[in-house]
Amino acid sequence: MLDSVLWARDRYLAPDGLMVPSHCTLHVAPISDPDYITDHVSFWHSVYGFSMSSMLADTYKDVNIRHLSSSAVIGSSSIFLQLPLHSITPGELAFDRDWEFIIDKDADALDGFAIWFDTFLLPHRDPVPADVRAEEWKGSGVAFTTGPNGKETHWQQGLLLIDREKGVRNAIELKKGEGIKGRIRYRKQDHNSRELGIEMEWTVDRGGERREQGKQQWTL
Repeated sequence: MLDSVLWARDRYLAPDGLMVPSHCTLHVAPISDPDYITDHVSFWHSVYGFSMSSMLADTYKDVNIRHLSSSAVIGSSSIFLQLPLHSITPGELAFDRDWEFIIDKDADALDGFAIWFDTFLLPHRDPVPADVRAEEWKGSGVAFTTGPNGKETHWQQGLLLIDREKGVRNAIELKKGEGIKGRIRYRKQDHNSRELGIEMEWTVDRGGERREQGKQQWTL
């Protein structure tokens, strides 16, 4: 299938290769969104006095697709993978990558992570810098972001909420300047080839001291 797509691209696209994306970059960023937690999570614990917590069954298992406010993002995104779409192979879409970012504003807690992609339409042999961001792109061709700092698209962002009932129970306040490090893993699910498993590990450090550590998996 991939060979057929590449053959058709090379045979029928314009010489500059700008009719289809040439590169994508995958981003992850920390989020803190107490309003969303109140409206979509805490709300179900007491609905007119009744517990409807069963409505939360998949809240922490599935990647929630929605458009986040840029104010919910509390640190610069980390680019954890660049995809050269003209040469990528299916085997390269299962991977483990490290990421790291610095909190840029105080927050009550780390509620989860947001993931999105930037897309570049360039002559496919043109290189794309490893740290490039679509909203700052000034090179040739066209670039756009599906992140919260750009114009909303139908792709929106993937929201990975941390389940505080399991693993890391006690959320800590985050301070500007603190570092978060982690690792993200993408794997196709064995029981469903159209389903993607995303696993995240993270640690929050303050002054060289590890304040929070967690690990969780979501399904997309």
